[in-house]
Amino acid sequence: MVKDIKDQAISELDEVLIELGAQLHTLRIATGLKIEELGSIAKIEPSIIDGLEIGRGELDFNALVGLAKFYDKKLHISLD
Repeated sequence: MVKDIKDQAISELDEVLIELGAQLHTLRIATGLKIEELGSIAKIEPSIIDGLEIGRGELDFNALVGLAKFYDKKLHISLD
């Protein structure tokens, strides 16, 4: 039972990360910047940006806040 709940939570988190990554990728492409260029401007390691965009790796809250500021977007977090 506990394993099923944990597996479901991991699956849902994966879905959220993939969707977030797609949004970040779309925003970056719209700016015409390469990952390295964005990293230099936003002062975020390109590997972190890449990981966020593909929905893998560690979720770096500071990087998300930095990217939201760069893109002039609000970052919404909800526990519905």
